[in-house]
Amino acid sequence: MAAASGPKNPLRLLEQGYAMVGLLLVIGAIKPFFSSQAEIQQLQSNVALVTDGSLGFQILGSLVYLIALIMLLPRYQEVISLLSKNKALVLFMGVVVLSMMWSELPSVTLRRALALVGTTVFAVYLALRFSPSELLILLAIALGFSAIESLLFVLFSPRTAIHWASNYGAWSGAFGHKNILGRTMVLTILVLWAVMPQVRRYRWPILGTIALSLLLVVMSQSRTSWIAAFGLLLAVPFLHYMQRSQIPLMIRVLLVALAGLGTLGFVVIEYADVGLQAVGRDDTFSGRTDIWAAAIEVGSDKPLLGHGYRTFWTRGLTNRLLTGNGHNSFLDIWLELGTIGLGLFLTAFIVTGRRALKRLAQSNDRRGQWYVMFLLFMFVFGMAAQVFPDHGTIPWVLYIAITMHLTPYAMAQEQAGQRGRLPDTPLRQPAPAE
Repeated sequence: MAAASGPKNPLRLLEQGYAMVGLLLVIGAIKPFFSSQAEIQQLQSNVALVTDGSLGFQILGSLVYLIALIMLLPRYQEVISLLSKNKALVLFMGVVVLSMMWSELPSVTLRRALALVGTTVFAVYLALRFSPSELLILLAIALGFSAIESLLFVLFSPRTAIHWASNYGAWSGAFGHKNILGRTMVLTILVLWAVMPQVRRYRWPILGTIALSLLLVVMSQSRTSWIAAFGLLLAVPFLHYMQRSQIPLMIRVLLVALAGLGTLGFVVIEYADVGLQAVGRDDTFSGRTDIWAAAIEVGSDKPLLGHGYRTFWTRGLTNRLLTGNGHNSFLDIWLELGTIGLGLFLTAFIVTGRRALKRLAQSNDRRGQWYVMFLLFMFVFGMAAQVFPDHGTIPWVLYIAITMHLTPYAMAQEQAGQRGRLPDTPLRQPAPAE
């Protein structure tokens, strides 16, 4: 259950401040202050290096994760209870760490795997210590700050906030790369949309920040972000239907899936060429399909276990494509962790998705829609970029936090099903479901 909060509780305020620093860290809003011009240029060039930023930034991240671990130790029974209901996720994390045993760069894999474990610990901490409504407010503040920060970087430090070599003229803001800026601003829009009903008094500042985020998405020239923002917007009426319809959930899912796939198929068949030209892309999606084909050919030598977490695209290995990443999270999981790792991740993702859909169908609030919208966000961007699982990043933190928040709700449903009825409200033990 979330810790008691109150405006006059200095310890709670201190904890909220710590959580805010951690969120700004995984969002990437702090990293520019630890990055040199050379590191930013490497990021803009999509080069995957053995190092992961400056020593100071790594120390700050390690400190944030260590504090989260210390805060969780007294509540280890609650953590075990949550993890026991997410066995596929636990096994997946185990494969990530164990992949150092067959990695071609074992020390790199171990270091990055431990960073992913630390990121996951921080996410579990957020889920246990903050209710979904509290976490959404903290997220809205942190992401809103990152949007304003990005605009200020463009205005006052254009050499670091605008691409000048490849992707000339595209804004990267405070994130070093246009695609990261675009993706983060789409997430900002989703979070602000989700939090608006619970902070109506700040409606105009929120709308202003949404407008700024839209501007940054456009100026990032990230076509994937343009398409994702438009697609997620179109998903809202479908979510309203799934939330308010009285027909069984599986029929609702089937109807929405058929409508969505039918619409997508019609658009692709009739307007694919026009659409690709409109966003400045060809039928290889900026060479992505060529990269995928080449990566699959190279990665097929280790199809079961992969090449080790976060080493396949690292410069310096022999017979590797130097593109930085595979521009597809699911492909990268297979390349790094093999069929076993990909199967475990998909199992965990489907479990969380199923819980989110049940939460949506049995609610009438926007938060029920938010859970599904975020999972759609992960899936859409995961198809075109390296988004998850990645250490020190906000998508992974939110995925784990949402998984933990939905777990007590699923436990309540199971208990009510055993008693022959569904719960009126989700339980708040061992972590807040609402």
